[in-house]
Amino acid sequence: MSPVQALQPVLTVYAWIVAVVLVAFLALIARFYEVKSGERTYFRLFLVPALLFLTAGLRYAFASDGWVGDLSADLLLCVGGASAILLGQSLLRRMTGGRR
Repeated sequence: MSPVQALQPVLTVYAWIVAVVLVAFLALIARFYEVKSGERTYFRLFLVPALLFLTAGLRYAFASDGWVGDLSADLLLCVGGASAILLGQSLLRRMTGGRR
């Protein structure tokens, strides 16, 4: 096993942890807005895409040979991405009052 192949799982997990941290920041923004405005933002739902991203990243790192090709990890990533987009759009609409 080459050093690059040995480093691949570490870099894969690191990349997905960065994605989870970004979703966590979005959740913190939603929580802050909920506390300050009193309008419900459902910030706890941001835990769903974060867990899906983390699970997919761990699956890519330890159960597959690369970034793609593992059907269950690909599905977790797809569902996590779709839920993150929907929650982000919902938060944006709430924070801007539907303005564009």
